[in-house]
Parts: sequence; C-alpha cells; structure tokens
Amino acid sequence: MSAKFTRSSTGKIKRSVGTKAPQSTGYSDGTLIKILFAPQKCKFITPYPAKLYKALVAPYPNYWHVPSFKARKWDGMHHFVTHAGYFPTGLLPVVFHMLTTGTNPLIPSHKKGYHVGITPSKNIKIIPQKGCEKFFQEGYPRFFSFPPDTMEGFDKDTGTFGYPVELLKCWGAARGSNPLAKRILAFAKELKK
Repeated sequence: MSAKFTRSSTGKIKRSVGTKAPQSTGYSDGTLIKILFAPQKCKFITPYPAKLYKALVAPYPNYWHVPSFKARKWDGMHHFVTHAGYFPTGLLPVVFHMLTTGTNPLIPSHKKGYHVGITPSKNIKIIPQKGCEKFFQEGYPRFFSFPPDTMEGFDKDTGTFGYPVELLKCWGAARGSNPLAKRILAFAKELKK
C-alpha cells in the first residue's frame, strides 16, 4: 500500500492520515440516504451519521493488553462501520432500523445505548449492486420493523396460536414478487383449517 501525501497551507509536504469518513452530523427531513447492497458488504453512497459509527462498536477481547491501546492510539473497539462507509451485509437490518427509528434494536430499551441520537429518516434507498439483484429481498432491511409479538396470534377461547396477521399482510403484498410468499400463504391457509 503506497503512502499518500498532500501539501499543507504553508506549502510543506505532509503525509495524509487516511480515508476521511463521509459522515454527517444529521439529516434534514426528507434527505435521501443511499446504501449500495452487495452479498458480503454494503456501502453508504451518501454521508452517514457520525453517531451511527459510534453506536455500532464492540470491544476487542483483551484490548487492554494491545500496545496501540496502551499508547492511546486506538480506542480498543471494533467499529463495524468503516470510515469509508462499508459495513457487513448482515448488519443491514440493524443499520436500516437505526436510521429509521433512532434506536438500536440489539440493546434492550432500558439500557444505555438504546437511543442512538440519530434523527430518524424515512427516505432510505437500498440499491443492489449490478449482478446482485437476485440476492436482495425488499423485506430483508425491514426485519426489525415487525418484531414478533408472541401473543398476537393467541386465541383466548380455544387456547391456540395462529399465524400473526401483520406478517401475513406483508407476505400477501409480496405475493407477485417473491416466490416464497405463495408457499407461506398456502401453509398458513392449511394451518387455519
């Protein structure tokens, strides 16, 4: 990897620090947020909130023994969103939920860190990378939008459980575009008999 150099305001050559993060401090209402979808990694095409970078972290095991942590050059955390805006595709539902609600679905509501401090945005566009359209399903990012309510399908009179109605509505809307939808709706119909 080659080093990059820039000139300072006085004209001296200095080494560049690295990739600058395309972060913003927040979004105004209606700002379009674009995310490029790929099977292994997704990438923010537009700037992402700095608070998202700080919220999706986890400590490395035994980080206090690492020399860079002792020298205060590293915070000891693994940042799941890189400075360039890449993150693992498996975190797409979490990132989507954080951007739309401002809360972290991985942390219980009574714990510190649940409220991320991001202004919720409803204008998020996920664009599949060329050739990756077959791997992307519209409902995947909205995984946390319909949390399972165990008692929703409970019938008090008979004491039995039925399939949750809200999920059936989602599968009914995707009947024409998702081949799995017809099979799930047929299975739910058989269970109802």
